[in-house]
Amino acid sequence: MLKRFDHLNQTSPEWRAVVAAAEASAPLLNGHKASLLGSLFVTHATNVKTVKDQVHLFAALDALDSSDRARYLEEASKMPSDYALLVNASWLAEAKNDTLDWARAAEAYSEMASQALRWGYRELALRCYVAQAIMLDDYGSQENAAIEVLAHAETALGSDAVISRARAKIHFRHKRHLSALESFAEGAAGFALGDPVERAYMCREMGISAAETGEWLVASEWLGRARQAAFSARSKAMRPMAIGLRADEALAIYRAGEPSRAVTIYGEVLQSLASLDGDGSTKAAYCQRVVRHGLLWMFGQVTGRTLEVDGEPPVMVPGMCSNPEPPESIRDQPCASIDVAWYMQAVTEAQHLSAAAADTNLAQRLNGKTMPGMEVIAREEFVASTSSRLDVDGFAIQFGPWTDSLVYLAEHLEEFRKSDVTEPRYGFIPSASASQLGASLVQQRIEDAIIAFGMFAAMNRQHDRVAALAAALEDRLGAEVGRQLLTFMLNGDSTAENLRAFICTAIHTTFAQETLTTEQLFVVTLRFVQATRRSAFLSHLLRRFVPWAREAWQRALENRFALVNPRTTVPAIQATLAGDRDDLSAVAALLLVAEDAVSVRLDPSLRDMLRALAKGEQGKMSELG
Repeated sequence: MLKRFDHLNQTSPEWRAVVAAAEASAPLLNGHKASLLGSLFVTHATNVKTVKDQVHLFAALDALDSSDRARYLEEASKMPSDYALLVNASWLAEAKNDTLDWARAAEAYSEMASQALRWGYRELALRCYVAQAIMLDDYGSQENAAIEVLAHAETALGSDAVISRARAKIHFRHKRHLSALESFAEGAAGFALGDPVERAYMCREMGISAAETGEWLVASEWLGRARQAAFSARSKAMRPMAIGLRADEALAIYRAGEPSRAVTIYGEVLQSLASLDGDGSTKAAYCQRVVRHGLLWMFGQVTGRTLEVDGEPPVMVPGMCSNPEPPESIRDQPCASIDVAWYMQAVTEAQHLSAAAADTNLAQRLNGKTMPGMEVIAREEFVASTSSRLDVDGFAIQFGPWTDSLVYLAEHLEEFRKSDVTEPRYGFIPSASASQLGASLVQQRIEDAIIAFGMFAAMNRQHDRVAALAAALEDRLGAEVGRQLLTFMLNGDSTAENLRAFICTAIHTTFAQETLTTEQLFVVTLRFVQATRRSAFLSHLLRRFVPWAREAWQRALENRFALVNPRTTVPAIQATLAGDRDDLSAVAALLLVAEDAVSVRLDPSLRDMLRALAKGEQGKMSELG
């Protein structure tokens, strides 16, 4: 049919005029006027359904003289990624129908590459060699043979980014991520600029490879390029992948050590999920669920809470939110309400932006709604954030909503157990009365918060922040005991014989002494361990306390003669400090060896407690934890 069309176009002036008019009125294609014959050929060639038919097509082209062949192939060379769509259409169709004979297809593409070379069509030959390599590696598991095909193509055609890209894909498939980067990272920056879909896939793979080698900032840059390409495709089918890539980019930025930027971006990602119909396609359903999974992972990093998914803690896998070929089974997985996600996002923002910003954003996003079950978690994290920042005004602002939520939790435990993240319960948390706030479990939590604030102030030597908090809580219901604790921290005159008083005395000691003696440091470290291990704010305290303890004891070693038996105790302390543990077990192990370096003797029960902690036995949290 195409030959007949071409014959008429060559021999009939009337037909030629019709064709010329059609070409003149047609819109520009990739910035130029398209040949009607070439366009019809591309349409035919890209709809070939079998490799066998594609072989016949190449044979027909081979029978033409060079000028006729050039007219047929004129438009194919101007398509995105040159001839890739023309070459790949047939094997993709067979793969989709599960009829692909990879061995015969590999032979066919080898012959088609030779034909294209004879015609002088280098780029077409390149794509045929790449298709042959795909048959061998992706479908035939003949990795070495595929590499050899690409080496042969390089010998025949010279170095080319298309070959480097194909070689990098083989390395990527076999999880040789460093090799993938080394073989193509330099050429990838300018590759496939005219084909946004191919560029999105390529940059995504480069980002995953960079992440797998620990180069998280580089990974975020590649994923950002992938996201830009995916959005520029302006395709509804590509939108889930584009949004997922933005989430993957944010997670990589988080891992690269820029959490503030990461959580800001993630808020934008959650907003964009509103444009995806989770039931509209498998890709959209996947994006909706896995973006939430990424947020759950970040939430765990911030809070230290282990919220399991199918019995396992959430895991962050590079590129997980943008999987271009998600499993159909993802539709069967539950999808948490976006309002639950907003609460979790608020928690990450409180930690890495500020509690005030998180609170404001949450109110806007929920549009007046409240979920008591999530409110308790979020408010406690807001208090933790203000404590770690020594933000007195923020702590005072959050104190009322937080304590009200604690009372609500204590009185509605059964309701909380029945809550469902896919269909959450909304409600209203009333202001608590003085008698309600006096409940022992609520007071225990309040005391935990006050002591956590005091410890942060002590580790930062900011005595004035404790005094400011005592003034800010002067008239707050439920804060009476908390204010007493703050007074003990400031004055150090407590005669009480209980752990809370001992901890407050330790805090006061850090304020009162410009430099702690070794004995004082030992006691303060011990009391801080006791406070941290049972605190509702354990994960937040650990981030500051463990580095503080390491640094304090490292400084203590500088005056080695202030230690008992320095010849033996200093090496033991140094060896413990050299360990890579970053949890409470590291500090417990440090105290056990430091006991021999001070005149203080531990009660056997305290020594047993430290030994258990050093083995990783954390002990119970607060009753409401």
